[in-house]
Amino acid sequence: MVNSKQKGNRGEVWRDIPGYEGYYQASNNGRIKSVDRVIDHPRLNQVARKSVFIKPYVSRTNGYAYVSLSREGVVIGHRVHRLILNAFLPTVDSEMQCNHINGVKYDNRLINLEWVTQSENMKHAYRTGLQESPRATSVICLDDGVVYKTAKSAARVLGGNSGESVARVCRGERSQYKGKVFAFWDDYINRCIPDFKGKYKKRGVAVG
Repeated sequence: MVNSKQKGNRGEVWRDIPGYEGYYQASNNGRIKSVDRVIDHPRLNQVARKSVFIKPYVSRTNGYAYVSLSREGVVIGHRVHRLILNAFLPTVDSEMQCNHINGVKYDNRLINLEWVTQSENMKHAYRTGLQESPRATSVICLDDGVVYKTAKSAARVLGGNSGESVARVCRGERSQYKGKVFAFWDDYINRCIPDFKGKYKKRGVAVG
């Protein structure tokens, strides 16, 4: 269970959360708090608001910890791990994803978080058992990172029925199938995706 009043916070460091400067801060121990501030009040002119810890909640759907932050009357839910990383190690690449190094989704200490590519994040999930590892016959779409159990299932999702055409893309015998580039899962993991030898250059997400 996530506890916003964790003990053992010696050496805890706090940083402003981007977009919420003067409102909320994040700590390297994975906690979120509001900051002392003075707010306007319709009857009392101004009211001093003391800093409080924001209690996170864990989603039953994905297991991540969230907090609701409010600014100027607008309340938005945020994943705690992204708030922590953005406060301490901001990235300008919006495509980067946050990875929990030890596989525990609600352990949001800074030392347990890192920015990774979609490819790296997916591989880590399989290594740590957070997701079931694909079979040897599985294929991955290099454009969006979606994994399919078979080449035929990938073809069907794209509105076709030619699993062999998808397999030919995986073997480097064809440049793409319905605008998508595929690779066999084993080739993807082992970084040995065959190059397409034809007219068009093979494209897709980088193998991290």
